[in-house]
Amino acid sequence: MLDGFAGQRVASQVIRNVLGRGWVPHAYLIHGPRGVGKARAALSLGRVLACHAPVIGREDMAPCGGCPSCRLAFRPGSHHDLVCIEPLPPESKSAGDASDEGPSADEQISVAGGVVRVEQVREAERALNRSLVAGRRRVCIVPDAERLCRQPAAGNAFLKTLEEPPSNTVIILTTSNMSDLLPTMISRCLLLPFVAVMDDALVHDLQELTTGPAGSLLDDTHVTREQAELAGRVSAGRRAFAEALVARPQLGVTRQAVLDIFRDAFTGDPLSTLRAPDRLADLCIAWWAGTEGVDVGDGIGAQAKERILRHAVPEVLSLLESYLRDMIVSAFGGDDGNLINLDRVGHIRYDAAQMDVRSISRRLEVLATTRRMVGQNASCRLALEVALTKMRCA
Repeated sequence: MLDGFAGQRVASQVIRNVLGRGWVPHAYLIHGPRGVGKARAALSLGRVLACHAPVIGREDMAPCGGCPSCRLAFRPGSHHDLVCIEPLPPESKSAGDASDEGPSADEQISVAGGVVRVEQVREAERALNRSLVAGRRRVCIVPDAERLCRQPAAGNAFLKTLEEPPSNTVIILTTSNMSDLLPTMISRCLLLPFVAVMDDALVHDLQELTTGPAGSLLDDTHVTREQAELAGRVSAGRRAFAEALVARPQLGVTRQAVLDIFRDAFTGDPLSTLRAPDRLADLCIAWWAGTEGVDVGDGIGAQAKERILRHAVPEVLSLLESYLRDMIVSAFGGDDGNLINLDRVGHIRYDAAQMDVRSISRRLEVLATTRRMVGQNASCRLALEVALTKMRCA
């Protein structure tokens, strides 16, 4: 199976059908929730499309491995016929402020709220018009393509390239928010839907994992089936998140701390609720840094923190929602094997016995309201404070 397409039956079948007939669309849009492996899939698809003799079978597809394109590493900076348009931080430092010590924490993190600038699109256009070097086709990959639309000039410039790409060029977009793309962009692409997949294949792959996301090496400790299954359930079947949970143990520590704060909001000392929002905000940033493979460090500016929280809070709310969901399952006498948080069974049973299902449901409503507040640009720190306070009163 092509790397990144495991479990994606619809997307895999679409690709096999079109390539098997010898028809190569000029643009593809891989869309689905965050953490399902869209970026990896885009690179894998690009490698096949650049290959001179790809193997397309009824059940599989792969690059040949021996042509001039396949002999090069298919990643930015290593393959002459690969162009990637990555977002830049929303506020760039001036040349006079540039540091010789590399990007600061603020600069590194602010890419989370970054944009694609029209200058980048112009540079990509020039690169795509150059002669082919090794590949059968030039490949342009745009991760998080919704960021193209944050600057109208960049979005409109790229739309022209998408409508009339240079010959022997294919464009692969990925997005977690298809509604943020221009409708005309979507209409020009072959859609490849990606979904979260929780099955035995994911658990098996996690057990066989030897490198984590971004190439981070795992230690020599064998990944047990229990660890792999927990990662799959906590990540809701999103492969990239599941791999991060297995490869980066600190993420598990962060998750446990988040759930402890959450439980303390309705079972612990009332004074702890006053101190919890700041701690929970820090854990949200740590969770985002772990899933993205970013070294946050110290000295993060207020604006960078807010940008990260805007991305991280919904993910952390999903952890809390899964715990409440488990409490409802336990309250109705469900089997422990149906729980998501398999490592917290004792806590789940105890907490479910302390409150009725209506009370648990009210807490779920609090989290839903918090998610809406964050989506409507309310202060993330304030939204977390309100949520924890209401948790105690629900």
